[in-house]
Amino acid sequence: MSTNTNEIAVTRPGEGRIYNVMGARLAVLSTGRKEHMAFVDHPVPAGFAVPQHIHHDEDEMIFVLDGTITFIGAQGGIEGRPGTFLHIPRGVPHGFANRTGQEARMLAVASAGGGLEGIFRELDAIAGARAPDPAQVGSIMHRNDAALMPA
Repeated sequence: MSTNTNEIAVTRPGEGRIYNVMGARLAVLSTGRKEHMAFVDHPVPAGFAVPQHIHHDEDEMIFVLDGTITFIGAQGGIEGRPGTFLHIPRGVPHGFANRTGQEARMLAVASAGGGLEGIFRELDAIAGARAPDPAQVGSIMHRNDAALMPA
């Protein structure tokens, strides 16, 4: 992938950076530069859930490709099926879960300036046989301009 800011950045099939994020293998297809938007091919395994959190410095846009994903926000649960688009402004608490028995998949795009890929990179570095400690996840989120919401 070319990362020169004066060239078209191209990621071909099989390229990109793969991160194991709490059991989901995400593919980041964008350049990885903080000043660029992040573009993520995000499988959502059956039973997978991300607790409510906020991003301080980036908006997030999500487009559901396959399956059913329940998004959690101030208005409660929002069921996302293929073709559903969500815009989550920075600072808005949100989370999501796949409550079905089937894998789902979405594309996630984050505006430039945030730490989304940094979160993925650090969670991948601690991926293992057991779930990460919530305090450790909270520290990772904080270092990357995001925060977990109180349970």
